[in-house]
Amino acid sequence: MDILTPVSWPIERRLMYEALDGRQRERFEGWKVHLMDRFFPLTSLYYPAVIGTFSWTSSAIKRKWIMKSQAVPNAGTWVTPGDIARDYIAIKYANRRIRCTTDQYIHCIKDKRNTPVYCAPCNLEQAYYVDIKSAYWTICQAVGWDVNYNPGRYLAVGASMSDFPFPDNKMARNCLVSIGLPGGFRFWTGKELTFTRKPNRFVNLILWRLVCDVLNNVAAECIEAGAVYAYTDGFIVSSENRSTVFEVLESWSLPFSIKREGRAIVRAPADYEIDGFKTNVLPRKKTIAMNKTYREHSSWLKLRINHFGSSRIQVDKK
Repeated sequence: MDILTPVSWPIERRLMYEALDGRQRERFEGWKVHLMDRFFPLTSLYYPAVIGTFSWTSSAIKRKWIMKSQAVPNAGTWVTPGDIARDYIAIKYANRRIRCTTDQYIHCIKDKRNTPVYCAPCNLEQAYYVDIKSAYWTICQAVGWDVNYNPGRYLAVGASMSDFPFPDNKMARNCLVSIGLPGGFRFWTGKELTFTRKPNRFVNLILWRLVCDVLNNVAAECIEAGAVYAYTDGFIVSSENRSTVFEVLESWSLPFSIKREGRAIVRAPADYEIDGFKTNVLPRKKTIAMNKTYREHSSWLKLRINHFGSSRIQVDKK
């Protein structure tokens, strides 16, 4: 089941793969992993377990159940994309201390931000759904997971992530950002389902703020250029405004692609049709217009993302 490390890999990636492999072999020694098409009824599990979206984990009996669609072969067993991201960060930043200045706390942590959402309901005879390729991963590559950032004040890049052993696994790449968000998890006691919070050693709200700032500034510029829909890293634009939106994305040096094109109906955030594709949401009685985007320090940030990304970003060909 192990993925063989290609001899063509750079030495730093091969070394990280070997370290990751060793860590996971040690962590999961004696464990049994079950691949699932769907999970069994939770009430039939009589042991405590952490209940995730794609995996259930019971340390009490050393069992892990993983949805087949998310299982990754490694270390003689199967692991999740989250396992890969957490172990990679634990190895690469073993001596990391969570710290920030008072000013960073005010602007990056206390001032909570989210990725962009914009919708101007309409019907378009010819439209394009365009998305930034691997948005989270692209930004991570440009600045490093341990970036030091304060909006409009400074952006100092961290260590290169060229040693990440699973650059083709989209979910593992995204987990590098999502594991940095604080929160809790669902825990099955063996009798009832509870929600538990505990300190997150991987929290990284500095990186999250930077990701939000980049995506919101890009979205705001795309909307000014004529996009009628923006959701995180995806946009819907008419044929008349396609070239101007493309120019915006190119000005940020962000790789992008056209996912769909054709007649479009935009109803609400996460609710649209284009070229026969329809989002899986319940029918709505009325459309919903929304604008949850912002534009701050756009020129300042664009200059730095272009500068740092030019030598670090490797475009995902998929």
